[in-house]
Amino acid sequence: MRVHYRHTNTGIVGKIIGLLCALAMLLTGALVASPAYAADESNGDVQLDWNWGGHTPEGKDAHPVIKGTRNGDDWTPELKKTDENTFTPNGGKVNNTSRYFFGWNSKADGTGDWYDFVRNDTTAGYSTVGMPKTADGAVKFPAGGKLYAQWMDSLSSFPVTQDYTANSVDEVKSLKLRAYAAISQFEPDVDSSWFFSGDLYVRACMESCQSFTNFPLIPVRYSKSGMETFTLASKAAGNEQAFDKFLTKAFADKSVTSLQIGTDSNSNIAIIALHKPADTKVNVPQSPKFGTRGPSLSGNSTEIIQLGSQYDPRPDGLTAIDAQGNDISSRITVSSNNVDTSKLGRYTVEYRVVDDQGYVATARKNIRVIMPTVSADKLTEDNHVKGLIKEVKAQKSGSGYVYYSFVLNLGVAYANTQVAVYPFASRDFLHPGQYEYRESQTHSADKDGIVTNAGGYGDSVYQVGENRIMVIPMSDPSKIMWDSFTVTDVKAPVISGADDTSVDLNASFDPKAGVTASDETDGDLTKSMTIDGTVDTSKAGLYEVNYVVSDKIGHRTRWSRVINVVPTTDNEFTQNTKNPQMTPSATIRQGDKMIASVGKEHAGESVGAYAQKKTQSQQARTSASRTRARVLAAADTTSRITLTNKTTVSDDGTITVTVPKDMPVGDYYLVVTYPGGMMWNDLTVTPAETTTPTDTTKPVFKGISDVTIEQGATFDPLSGVTASDDTDGDLTKSIKVEGTVDTSKPGTATLTYTVSDKAGNTATATRTVTVKAKDTTGPTDPSGPSEPSQPSQPSQPSTPTAGAVPVYRLYNYNSGLHHYTTSAFERDDLVHRGWRDEGTSFKAAAKDDKNTNLQPVYREYNPNDGNHNWTTDKNEHDDLIQRGWRDEGIAWYTDTTATVTVYRLYNPNSGEHVYTTSKYEYDQVGAAGWRQEGTAWMGLK
Repeated sequence: MRVHYRHTNTGIVGKIIGLLCALAMLLTGALVASPAYAADESNGDVQLDWNWGGHTPEGKDAHPVIKGTRNGDDWTPELKKTDENTFTPNGGKVNNTSRYFFGWNSKADGTGDWYDFVRNDTTAGYSTVGMPKTADGAVKFPAGGKLYAQWMDSLSSFPVTQDYTANSVDEVKSLKLRAYAAISQFEPDVDSSWFFSGDLYVRACMESCQSFTNFPLIPVRYSKSGMETFTLASKAAGNEQAFDKFLTKAFADKSVTSLQIGTDSNSNIAIIALHKPADTKVNVPQSPKFGTRGPSLSGNSTEIIQLGSQYDPRPDGLTAIDAQGNDISSRITVSSNNVDTSKLGRYTVEYRVVDDQGYVATARKNIRVIMPTVSADKLTEDNHVKGLIKEVKAQKSGSGYVYYSFVLNLGVAYANTQVAVYPFASRDFLHPGQYEYRESQTHSADKDGIVTNAGGYGDSVYQVGENRIMVIPMSDPSKIMWDSFTVTDVKAPVISGADDTSVDLNASFDPKAGVTASDETDGDLTKSMTIDGTVDTSKAGLYEVNYVVSDKIGHRTRWSRVINVVPTTDNEFTQNTKNPQMTPSATIRQGDKMIASVGKEHAGESVGAYAQKKTQSQQARTSASRTRARVLAAADTTSRITLTNKTTVSDDGTITVTVPKDMPVGDYYLVVTYPGGMMWNDLTVTPAETTTPTDTTKPVFKGISDVTIEQGATFDPLSGVTASDDTDGDLTKSIKVEGTVDTSKPGTATLTYTVSDKAGNTATATRTVTVKAKDTTGPTDPSGPSEPSQPSQPSQPSTPTAGAVPVYRLYNYNSGLHHYTTSAFERDDLVHRGWRDEGTSFKAAAKDDKNTNLQPVYREYNPNDGNHNWTTDKNEHDDLIQRGWRDEGIAWYTDTTATVTVYRLYNPNSGEHVYTTSKYEYDQVGAAGWRQEGTAWMGLK
């Protein structure tokens, strides 16, 4: 890119020179000079619009900007580490509602240019890689000098379909990676237009993938199809030379075995193995293959073992076969093993096997030694060290939490030694109702045995009352020490009564009226609440007011509200605020959608829309000016109907609102408020259009067929007969029958069935009922046995009513959760991430539009604790969505005629549900304390 200078009366601005050096070194490794700015240069500052319905997310400035220099369309942003919170927010929260940030766009609806401020971990700064460029290669100045934040309600940052092997730099750059947004696998018709997987990095992997080797790339975004195919070369645009150097170094360094593609959360989304064969017979198609029954040897999975444990580098189940399928497992050797279980760290074990032809297969397994997990019941009075916690420090944060850190006094016996500190106990998913210490921090004690800054967790992880901290010396994992501290308050205050609203023009408005603040521990905090923002009721428009309150311990709550000041009386709707082009048609029916044009100059702004009823006299004048008469509704001088408190103006300067079906007919002022002003136009609401029925489909009978009965038998002509309609549903009770059947004597009778739906469509059907004479003959003498007949050919099995789909079951060692899916892709991806494949749990039914017995099984996800839920109960599904669970659509179907029982159990401690066809497992897990919830649904054989 070009980096420009800016002339001032006192010379070149020093900070531009600094930026020049930083960016030139980052992007090209060389200093690049450019022509000076023209005399007509203009300010290059860009305003950031948070694009959240007029609200400002917590912790953000009301009017943040990115400083920069502009010359025409060229732009040199002044990127500083201190501006990180401005242009790379991690997320946002307004009034306790969180969203995930996924980029800046030049248009409010996300259809313009993306501006990616990419973090570079190597330089601890930011680069302009990924920004749109002008024809001569300079960074393009955002249209209108404004960028709009793009948000989504839930984060979806998954996976790449497979791993790869590359033999050269060019092959790495040109490999086509296909990325998916995970949510699209289950809910393809989501409302969001874009998905985002965070900043994208390439890491050089040796024994492990270290974060300091990160190379920044342009983020991956998914279109509405939920998929993107990309190459690493395309994601290094603007930084190609430095990327080439990075890859060349990786191939030259013999210790680098692979490249990891990951996001800023250090998650794997793909591994590219760097193929460096020692000879032509190593890892070629003719080479042996390691078996799939044993442990994973993929090279990108990691086996976790605890410090001080025993480790066998050759576990049970490790197999290998040659190209002809012969078992050569006995020839497997461990060619390298540097695992030291007495020290924390990452290690590797390498395997080698050679067949009779001399072809060689090699594989590598990653090992990670971690601190041991300790059950909470191991903390007894015998290992309680009183005074271990020397000091508790509570630090307030701007986001409303209180973070705790600790000074620990281990004693001189542990001077200058390393210890593992476990700040809190988390749930033990394997044993419901129990807790364990498993998340540790490594610290070094000083010469006096003091650790000065342990902990660092928010009080959201602690409980009110006693909390414990455990310490284990890394030199002796069997040694346990612990002490406790007390927490008195973990909840932030609550602000009530500050809802978005509208007020009359020139009316008095008190932002404190009806607004209260309270805290679970400190009680009423209304008097200590501060208010930021003013509302000028003398000028119609949209205003934002923010309320902030903190409790005694430091929890902070911020609440944002939008106030719309709207005219009320006829004389307040003046000609200077009228916009005759706002509504293409001055008449709209009840229930119809209406497009209002507010002007392109308001594109991206948050606005409110209202309909204000005209007074009787004004209605009369309006009506008299029309050529056709209209019956007007009774006058209501206070009638204001809110169409929307806030919506975003589209790029073409329009908004779309719906007129309520119950909105009274009559004449209105259509009002749109925006920050700093309002506009209006006349609007007349007329009755909703009456529609004629379009139902032309006749009802359908079932159960009407000819029948033969015995003389004297009882016969009900409606038994087993039903009627249904695609519009009106069940019409069985409306069936009429003509004709009678006399069962007292043999004969035949014809019955005629008729039924009509609400639209008047009538269906008719006939059936013949035959009454046969009653058999009065006595029993005959039994005859001798007849000769056996030749057996007939066995008939072909009938086609099952539903296709069977396997439902896979997986288990997470770390969380203790089970997961169920019909997607082999999702199963394989989770196994790749370390989940245990537990095979097929049961069989669901394949979707078949012709099968009327199918019932959907819904899937929901709780982003707070990682639990999934599956249910056939639509009410349960909808209730969980209302409670904040994510709707992941229909997981599979069950056939109501199926015969295999799938049981459901619930763990009241972890919130997990488990589904099984094993009655033994159902009884055993129930006996262990899980709640038995009976049959979830029926599965197929």
